[in-house]
Amino acid sequence: MYHSLLKNYGSRNLFSYDFLIACAAFLFIAFRFVPAYSQQEKKFIKDGNKDYKEGKYEEAEKKYQKALDKNTESFHGKFNKADALYRQSKFEEAAQSFGSIASTESNKEFKAKAYHNQGNSFLQSKKLNESVDAYKNSLRNNPTDEDT
Repeated sequence: MYHSLLKNYGSRNLFSYDFLIACAAFLFIAFRFVPAYSQQEKKFIKDGNKDYKEGKYEEAEKKYQKALDKNTESFHGKFNKADALYRQSKFEEAAQSFGSIASTESNKEFKAKAYHNQGNSFLQSKKLNESVDAYKNSLRNNPTDEDT
């Protein structure tokens, strides 16, 4: 005997044409907003980069935070915000941010850059031992980095 997953409810199937149209419409609307959300994040990063290049580091930091509000996992949002903190001489906060990025990043090149900048932040804070450790971690992830 054949068992169908379509149960007959009166004269209509569970997977009727109307039901399928409603599901398709829902999915279309739901996924329509995903790219817009991502575009907002990218716009905030782009605007933050503009402010950063103009030396408006505090404004840039705010824009990067807005990008992070849209996507908390944005590498560029986190990294650029930490750079803006560094440029504002908020070295402790920058070092903490770069350390957080480095500890969660899987891409070795990005991880090395985060450790390198963490080392610079520690160096500016006169924390020489921590700075050396961060530079060592950077080189462990990218041994060919001549800047480190």
